[in-house]
Amino acid sequence: MTIHEELTSELEFLRHYDTTKLLLRHIVDLPDRQMDLFMNLCVQFNGRISAAKRASQFSKLTDAEIEAMEKVVRIGFEMSGSANMIGGE
Repeated sequence: MTIHEELTSELEFLRHYDTTKLLLRHIVDLPDRQMDLFMNLCVQFNGRISAAKRASQFSKLTDAEIEAMEKVVRIGFEMSGSANMIGGE
């Protein structure tokens, strides 16, 4: 992959990441660190947050909020085709 292609791919990923994060903010307002953690975990576990992570990290969120957020992340990263890039891979 050329530098141009790599930069183009990275910029597309960042655009989708930012859009997904903005859409998540319409569901629930979390600190950036926690929102990033949610997105990373959700992508890592194929669009779902594990029960253990829900209990330990996101216990204040309702089931409906979690489900809506998971759906936004799945859609956002399917659109970008860059789910494997999250976390700098």
